[in-house]
Order: sequence, then C-alpha cells, then structure tokens
Amino acid sequence: MSVFIRRFTFDPGVQVFLEIEAVNVLDLTPPSSITGVGTGTALCVGEYEDGPFNLPTEVTSATELASTFGNFGYTYAGITAQNPCARVRYADSAVVPEYWNGNGLLALNAKRFSRLLIARADTSVGSVDFERCAWLNGGSSFTYSLSPAQTFIFGTATASYTVTFNATAATLTSAAGVYPTAFTGGEVMTIVRDGISYTVVFQATDQTQNQVIDRINTTLGYTAAVNAGGGVTTLASLTLGSGATIAIVAPTTAAVLVATGFAIASATGTGNVLNIGAVTASEIASLVSTASAGAVTLTQLETGTLRLEGVGAALTGVLRVTGGTATAALGFSLTQNAAWQDTPVGVAINGVSGAGVTAAIGFAATTASPVIVSAAGVYPTAFAGGETITITVDGSTQKVVTFQAGDQTIAQVAARINTTLGYTAVVAQSATILAMAGDGQNSVAIPAGTRVRNSGGNVWVTMQTTAVDASAPGPYSIKIRPATDDGTAPSAVALAINALSAPLLGTSFIVFNPLAVSQALSESAIDAAYVAAIDSTLNSASVAAETNVIWSARQSNAVRSKLRTNAVDASASGLFGRIAVIRPPLKTTKAQARSGSAQPGVGAYREQRVVYVYPGVQTFVPAIATIGTAGGAGFTADGIIDIGADGFLASVCSQLPPEENPGQLTTFTGGAIGLEAGNPDVQNLTLVDYKNFRASGICAPRMDLGSMIFQSGVTSVDPAVYASLRNINRRRMADFIQDSLAIALKSFGKQLSSRTRRALITGQIKAFMDGLLSPSNSAAQRIEAYSVDSVSGNTAETLALGIFRIILNVRTIASLDAIVLQTTVGESVDVTQSA
Repeated sequence: MSVFIRRFTFDPGVQVFLEIEAVNVLDLTPPSSITGVGTGTALCVGEYEDGPFNLPTEVTSATELASTFGNFGYTYAGITAQNPCARVRYADSAVVPEYWNGNGLLALNAKRFSRLLIARADTSVGSVDFERCAWLNGGSSFTYSLSPAQTFIFGTATASYTVTFNATAATLTSAAGVYPTAFTGGEVMTIVRDGISYTVVFQATDQTQNQVIDRINTTLGYTAAVNAGGGVTTLASLTLGSGATIAIVAPTTAAVLVATGFAIASATGTGNVLNIGAVTASEIASLVSTASAGAVTLTQLETGTLRLEGVGAALTGVLRVTGGTATAALGFSLTQNAAWQDTPVGVAINGVSGAGVTAAIGFAATTASPVIVSAAGVYPTAFAGGETITITVDGSTQKVVTFQAGDQTIAQVAARINTTLGYTAVVAQSATILAMAGDGQNSVAIPAGTRVRNSGGNVWVTMQTTAVDASAPGPYSIKIRPATDDGTAPSAVALAINALSAPLLGTSFIVFNPLAVSQALSESAIDAAYVAAIDSTLNSASVAAETNVIWSARQSNAVRSKLRTNAVDASASGLFGRIAVIRPPLKTTKAQARSGSAQPGVGAYREQRVVYVYPGVQTFVPAIATIGTAGGAGFTADGIIDIGADGFLASVCSQLPPEENPGQLTTFTGGAIGLEAGNPDVQNLTLVDYKNFRASGICAPRMDLGSMIFQSGVTSVDPAVYASLRNINRRRMADFIQDSLAIALKSFGKQLSSRTRRALITGQIKAFMDGLLSPSNSAAQRIEAYSVDSVSGNTAETLALGIFRIILNVRTIASLDAIVLQTTVGESVDVTQSA
C-alpha cells in the first residue's frame, strides 16, 4: 500500500493531515438528540417520625417512605398513631391552634407523585445517650404469688444483692369474751376485710367461743377468726401485706361486742408489698433497685415479661441470678454470666391464628431455637386469607406473617414468610416439611419513637432509628422531641432523663441525657429548623437540584418567605427551574388572603415562581379514623381533617405535563373531599369570589360535582401588572424548555466557536423544538409555534469574545379557559347554514 490509514474521532486540522501520506478517516460522533428533563419532581419539607435531617432524599414507593421516614406516629403494643409529630402549632402568634401544621405524613396523605423527594426538618430539643447493659428475662405474668420471707438473690460480677419479701396480715385482737354469749339469734357483726364488707348474723346456738368463731369463718369464707386462748379471739385479713385491712364497723350489735370482747376498730397489714399473693412488677422493681442501690433495675416489657438489667455506673457487662426461694416463682433461671452482648438465638414461634394453620404448614408455637423444623404440612393449604403466624427472630425482631388466599403450595408459604421477615428464613426440606432459622445477626436497632422519661413523668421520643453494633456497648446518641408534640413540654436538666417507658425487645439499655434538654421549641425556633431544611434543597450536587415543585408541610410567614426565595435562588443558581407552592394558615379569611401587602396575604409573596393556594380542603386520614377522638388534640371521630390544598397542587403539577393547565379536572385530587370545614368564610364561595381570587393571583380549589379542581391555574403575580406571567403552565413549560436545552448545550461549553459547531448547536435546538411542535403528529403537539435565530443576536465582536447568542421564541398552546357556546333558540330562528 502506498499510504497509511488513520482514524480520528475529531477533525485534527490540515497540519496533522500533512504529517504523513494517509487516508484520514474522521469518525465523528453524530449529534445527539435532546431529551427533555423531568418536570414532575416534587419536594416536601416537613416533620417526620424517622429519617435523616436536612438531607433531601428520594422515596420511590409508600413502602420506602414508611421504612425511611416512618408512619403517622408510632406503634406501641399494636396501637398505631401514637405520639405523632406537629400535633399543635401556633405559628405567627396565632391565638387558635392549627393542628398538624408541619406533619409531613399528613401533607402527603392521599396524594400521588411521579417523583417525590423528602427534606426533614430537625425539630429536636436535645439528645439522649443509650448504653447497653446486661439483662435477663424472667416471667411473663403481671402479678406473682409469693410467700412471706421468700428471697430473690442476684448480683453483678462484683456484688450480690438479696430482696426479701415481707408481708403480714391485718389483725384485730379481742379482749376476753363473755361465754356463753346468751345470743337469742339475729345479732350482727359487720366486718370489712380488704375492702369487702361481710355481715355475720349470729344464731341462738352460737353460745361458745368456738361456735362464734365458726360463724365468722363460715361467713367470711376462710379462717379469719382464731381462738387465742383465755377467751381471746384474733381476727385477720385474708391478704398479707401493707395493703391488707380488717375492720369491725357499724352496724354491729352491742351485745356482740360485749360477748366477743371486740370493739369497733380497724387494722392494716405490714410488709414491703401490698399483697404477697399478687406482687406487681413495679413492687419488685422498687425492691430490686433499693437492694442494689440502683446498680440493678427491673422493668417490664409491654408483653409482661420481667427484665432484670445491670445498670450500675461501673458496668462490668455481667449480671447474675444466683438463688433465692422466690426466683423460680418470678420466672428467672440461675445464671452466672448474662452479658450485654446479643447472642443470636435463632427463631421462636410465638403463636398462630386462624383455623388449620398448624396443620397446614406444620409449625406450632415454640421456644427459641437455632433451627425449627416443621411437622409435615398439608398442601395445598386451603388458606382463605388472614391466617397468621407470629415469629421472633434472634430474640429481637417480632413480626406477624399474614397469609393470603393464594398461599397454597409449600413454595408460596415459604415465600410469604421470607418476604415478611426480610431474609431467607424458611426453606423446604421436602414436599411437606419446612425448616426455619434466624438471620444470624446479633445486632439490634433502637427504633425511632422509643420513649424515654424523667422522674417527673415527662416523656420524650427518639427521632431516628439507630443501628446498634453487637460488639459495642455505646453510648449511642439519639435526638429526641417531646412525645406530646403540642408546644407545652418542659425542659430537663442534664441526667434528668433516666428511664425507658418500655424496654426494648431483645436487648437492654440504660439511658441518660448528658446535656440539658430544652423545653418545647418556640414557633420561631421551629421556623428556623424549616429554613435550614429548605436551604438544604439548594445543593447542586444532591438529588434536590432536580426539584421542579417545592412545598412545606408547615406554613408560617417565615416559611412562606423562605420558599419564595428558595424557588428564585434555585432557578438562578444552576438548579432546575423551580416553583414554590404556599398557602396561608387554615381559617384565613378571604380578605386576609387577598391582601395586597400584609402577610399572610398573597400580595406579600408575589413572584411568577410562587403559587398561592387558598382556601384549605378536607381530607380523610385512615390512621386518625382508626384511633378516633381517643387520640386527643387534632384527632377526629371520622378521620376527616382540614389541611392545606398546597400538597394537592404539588401532586397535580408532579403528574401533569408542564404545558398543561393544572386547573383542569384530573384524578389526582380525589383525596380532597371538601373545602376546609373549620373556616366559615369559605363555606359558600360564589362565582364572584373565584373571579376575585383569580384577579388577586390566588390559585383557589373548588368542589365541582364531588371533584376538587383548582379554578384558576395562576401564579401569585399581580395579573393587572404582569398578565404575561400569570399562568402556571407558562412558567413550568418555560422551565422545561430552558432546562432541557441548557443541560444539552453544556457539552459544547469551552469548545471552539466554529461555524460548524454553532450550526450544530442550532440544529439540535431546532430538532428538540420540532419534537415539541410535532408537525407530523398533531396528537403529540405540545407548542403552537417556535422560531430560532442564531444570526441577529451575534456580531463578529461578540463572537470573538466567546459569546454565542441563540434567540428562541416559543408560542405555547393556550388552554381552553373560556369555551363560548353561542345559542339562539326559538320558532323564528334562521337555521340556514352559511357557506
């Protein structure tokens, strides 16, 4: 061959071509088509029960939302919606409370989004430290029947402690009686024993001391009276302990008192428990703490199980139960080394529910074991759906597996259990036998919503689920907020928070606050937390950069102003074009909302990137309906509450193409069932009201034949001044076109401004705009017309400076805001068709 073959992915220029004789192949990359950016990314700032603070996070499903940011409130002992956040708020010095102003889960309730981001505000009031301690589980009763002088002996690695249970009966002792009694029959003695009243009616035959004693004992039903000799009788309570009582009261016949030697009197028992036959966990706990000077405590799980914990300051990680006559009765076993580390104990089946579950799959209730092998099951199962089996994994995680009607084969049953537990717990050993094992993990987590308290009974909840390393005792520092989040909680000095309201399953902790905890946050402090969360959405390196619509579960003057600034700043600093949806407080009057300057009126937030939504709406919240008014402030009997309509507009904008008017009828607002009921000023809105709203720049929801629409899809600008900036779809479509083209043109940055490259840029813009115009497919048309001018905006001088200006003009398609049906109806109407 007389020449070489060379291949370039760019044009190297004449000088390179002349370096050597060759066939020079330019393998140039064809121009790429511009793909429009997303327009449906909605971001909700709010308060949640779990999850990261000030870190915008994408959630892709309701399941992921719950696993990351929690549900509405927490679940304790199977009861949901407990201690929800943002229960009562008084933003901007309001006199009347606004319930749930800030609750993120309610802001998302009954709404859908094509893409959803969450930014959680940090409304913590301080933090507590958790340190693991040694623990032992005892019995699962709520009371224990013991005997006087029984003991419970326990200790740590370096000390031993003994609790002795003491209890005596309440006793009355008579003087010497006068026998025979000379009773004629009908004489009475009223005895009150342990709060129960008995009337002893003597007969004429009751003449001797023993006959009197028999009559008393027969009436009381136990050996209450005893012959003490010398005509003396003792009368004792049935109960033994400091809660025992015995008394002789009126009516009692005077002759009975003379004959028996008793007087009208009362007595109480003694001891360190109220009733030795029904000793409570709290009594045992007090005795354990006293005996060990606080080095060891006893608590009770919500299931009733006694939990012995080594919590001394000089924690050695060892707890012992070494003896005592009451130990077995309390459900404890003798052990020499109960360490604070978790030990994987496999699985336990706590129970089954539903006809034929055990027979169908071969599993019955068991104690913990590394592996549980079922008996032979019967397949197909014939499950009707709703049958359950409760499983505890490695002593810490208890889950309920609920079978469905479709779970008929052994493989389907195994899949249902494995899906619920989150790992491969069950495998089929044969066609009818299953084997179940633990997950092999020996670490646990401190769940969000764990309740901690001080000696005064004030309760706080942890705000983030925190993983615990099985090999590390801690401390684990976790932020807290008041359990009843209504703005009234007091502060707590350092080390005042020192107890768990309910111990955690599968492990044990001591808790303390190393630093003081503040009182419930003021409204201005909550605003500051929201400002920080909103600012976190301006990070160009985070997923929040792609936000198209932002709104906040909390609304206040400060939050509305910050959202307005945020939308402007985001759009001006390299992030996607963004609109902010805001609302005034619930119960705002029409006049206040239409105010041209005073907060919270629309005039204080005028900006083409702000949508002002008023009034609020009603929505149904299943979690509130489940609890009803027993939930306290903010709960309703039927689960229907007032809430802002801003979230519904964010939902509509998230799902509609940007060129569409969000005021149109959609299926996205089905969760709104009426306008806010608690606002008398919006109960009878008229056509005039909605005309005034539109003229004021208010995007107002309206109920139309049972469906909620936004009457006018307008931004908050004053339409009399900025008529061309009024429509929401104009602003959103402009952002879509601008973001799509700007991102595509970034690849040309800093390259040579050759005629070819400028033509390539212009060609890509035209290709993208042709796709929106869709001249060959009217059904796909998204704009009315466009023009691209890459000539008139440039001169040789500006091009030499590195500036290349492309002038793009786009006419969007108007929405059908006014449909005119002109009619003439009558006998004399000329119906001749015009040409």
